[in-house]
Amino acid sequence: MIFVALYVDDLIIASGSNKSLREAKSALSERFEMTDMGKLKFFLGIEIERDELGGTLSLRQSKFAKDIL
Repeated sequence: MIFVALYVDDLIIASGSNKSLREAKSALSERFEMTDMGKLKFFLGIEIERDELGGTLSLRQSKFAKDIL
């Protein structure tokens, strides 16, 4: 299974399979100009933190919270 999230010109591609992920990125890059930015750390004002050993994904908006306070 492959998950794709698109917002204007920002794209997230995720999969539990590295092979599927490589194939999806390859297919999309044949049709669209893309830059691979590596593992997702920040998207639309949301900080993303992975704990691969613990199997968790944390999402934070601390910068947004600080800006509105």
